[in-house]
Amino acid sequence: MTDLKDQEKSFQLDELEDFHLFKEVELKSIQGILENCPLATFQKDEVVLSAGEPNHSIHLLLSGQLRVQLELSLQPIAKVEPGELVGEISVIDGEPTTAYVVAEEDCRVLVLDETTVESLFEASPRIAHNLLYIVVQRLRRGDALIKALSLSGG
Repeated sequence: MTDLKDQEKSFQLDELEDFHLFKEVELKSIQGILENCPLATFQKDEVVLSAGEPNHSIHLLLSGQLRVQLELSLQPIAKVEPGELVGEISVIDGEPTTAYVVAEEDCRVLVLDETTVESLFEASPRIAHNLLYIVVQRLRRGDALIKALSLSGG
């Protein structure tokens, strides 16, 4: 991971407009919380999160693409596009990550640590609601995948 703090002091607030996490949130009202969040870059095939490891940050993908893999030797189970996030489950439950997240191409990521996430929830309860929605959507997709696999005999 390359820390961008020295190279790039800030990101553009409008880069967050398409994140469901910030749906119906006035971004200027949380700008003070976000402006100190580190920016990171990951090069193609660099591991962002490792399965089974502790994680204390939500990673917001600003540019590039990530892939989610249960094992590094297996095919990806999901792709992550700009406007999406990873790492939220382990931040919520405090448990190690369940999958690898790997840069599919060079990526730029805004990193929100647990303290920042709590501050965002306090500043805008809508953000907590939006995160819950994101987690539930992932649960539904997982349920659909399990159902499809059970019906196919796989």
